Amino acid sequence: MLTTVFKCLLLALVPWPGAGDYTVTIHPEYLAQGGRTHFEADRWNGHNGLDGSAYISKNKAIGTESGRWLNSDLNGDRFRNAPEDPHRKGYADPKYFNNPKFEEAAAGTFLNNLKGYGFDLDMVMELKGSYWPHWMNTSLHRGNFPNNLDAGAEMVLLLLEAVSRHTGGHIPPYFEVINEPGTLWQSVDWDTMVNYHRIVAGKLKKKFPKLKVGGPTNTGYIANSDYHDFSLWKRLQQFMDMSLDHMDFFSFHAYNRFHKEGNSYEWSGINEARLVAVIDLIESYAWHKKGRSVPLMVSEFGLGGDNVKTHTQSNFNEWAFAFAHNAQMFTYQNFRGDMDRAIAFLLSKSQNFAGASLFRQDHSYTHTAKAFQFWHHFNYNQQFLRVDSVFDGKERQVSPLALADPHSQTVYVLLHNYQQSATHVKINFDKQWTHATLAKSTCFYFNSHQTPVLVNDQTITLTNNMFTLPAEASCYVTIKSGHNFASIPTLQEHTYYSNEMVIPVKGHDVDTTVTIPSLGHVHYARLRVAVSAVHRTAHTKPKNVHVNGHTLTSSYTLYAPGKQYADTLWDVYVYNVPGNILKQHSNAVRLEFNQFVGHVSSVALVTAITSGGTGIVG
Repeated sequence: MLTTVFKCLLLALVPWPGAGDYTVTIHPEYLAQGGRTHFEADRWNGHNGLDGSAYISKNKAIGTESGRWLNSDLNGDRFRNAPEDPHRKGYADPKYFNNPKFEEAAAGTFLNNLKGYGFDLDMVMELKGSYWPHWMNTSLHRGNFPNNLDAGAEMVLLLLEAVSRHTGGHIPPYFEVINEPGTLWQSVDWDTMVNYHRIVAGKLKKKFPKLKVGGPTNTGYIANSDYHDFSLWKRLQQFMDMSLDHMDFFSFHAYNRFHKEGNSYEWSGINEARLVAVIDLIESYAWHKKGRSVPLMVSEFGLGGDNVKTHTQSNFNEWAFAFAHNAQMFTYQNFRGDMDRAIAFLLSKSQNFAGASLFRQDHSYTHTAKAFQFWHHFNYNQQFLRVDSVFDGKERQVSPLALADPHSQTVYVLLHNYQQSATHVKINFDKQWTHATLAKSTCFYFNSHQTPVLVNDQTITLTNNMFTLPAEASCYVTIKSGHNFASIPTLQEHTYYSNEMVIPVKGHDVDTTVTIPSLGHVHYARLRVAVSAVHRTAHTKPKNVHVNGHTLTSSYTLYAPGKQYADTLWDVYVYNVPGNILKQHSNAVRLEFNQFVGHVSSVALVTAITSGGTGIVG
């Protein structure tokens, strides 16, 4: 859907007398994913890069902190200038690293960040894969990677030991072995890369048992895991065969893009559907291999492609960076049981990534900074409530979340509008557990003056519970509910995957099975099906879907724009499943297609039970 960029948006949030374009239903029930109900800001408020002293207090004021120590912060020359150990040929000299000058040069900025943000800073450290000393034998890899993987891993260990000494025992709690190793594909074969990750993880975890080591830190191309008959995914499977035993988390990058035609534009890249399809692909494989989920980390996300490297800042580019950030944040919060953390590819200041910068030359905030300002209000005092979208058979273009602060009895309804037009949302409280007429809204959007705005705490009237959501806006509605949350139940959401994945489909039906070890009392259930097709004209939605012989009739589709810019279709369908048709242990799923050729990449069955139920949390 292409539309004019400089369109007129609604500046006032006016009530709407009729039925809403969308309805979201809020239930008086806490919803736990991964056993957690609280909003945990430190999992989501990080940005990339260590910060200079001038930016730390300003970043804290808008609710962000340094979340990732980039290889550029280290300066690769300090690493590659290490001399050879005269007593151990092919290995770096430990004396070079065990030197106060090296320690200060390597870790001084990190220590300043610890002092400014707090020594409990949840930071990720990563290294580049091509910074190696000239004396190190790299002949097998075109001069870009060591032949002796143990010697390369030993240098990484020496570096972290130097960091630990300089900071009094503090190192980043998370470590990514190589940033975007796929960029070395012409020099280093994948078997070597997988083995190197295993060796590094072993050395680091032996020395620093609490350190969490992960990878493969794949580029945003992971959104295309279904390309070429899932060829990229097959490489990631090989990595997981190792990492599920030897590493602590699986990391990747997630980027959106936009395409401009004159004054019109459209989004593409890792849209909501592709992001969820990737999450389910990874978790489904972990389920098959180990019977458990694997913590996921997105260590770079946001707007990528040519736009990210623009050297000029503009209102539109800054809005686009903030919009892409918020769009993905809604998905991460809806999958917070799988996502351990996500770190925005936004930086305090960068000449090469101007639109992604949080500050201008005079240290004033850019409009991009509104991405963090929007989420700054949310904290650990608030807990997630169950919220449902309508199963209307259509693509869901408004993503909802809901939080409650039990101390102030306040409810926050969060809404993200993917559409390039305003829409009307009915906020429905299940069985009228609370009522709202007056409320306050906070909205981030691109206004009619072509300026990104964050309108805070605007008093609104919710006539018939209707709220007008501006085009491509992120909003939250604050409602004083007066409800006593002390006695509401907590639902535990669990995800179970079918016994098959990446199932080829050639015009036939798909039969698979989902095993639920222990069922409990099911409050609700959902079936999530991801389908990939090579031909863009293909109809990916199954003709009929059955669970245990019962036909599912209610569904919606996750948002998937920019299909004309992708080589495949990759759609995700969510079906409502009556809880009483599910069985403990084996549940039969049948997907009927009409002359479809492609793959069912994953089948996930999600159940919600009261606290104390058993099962594998996903």
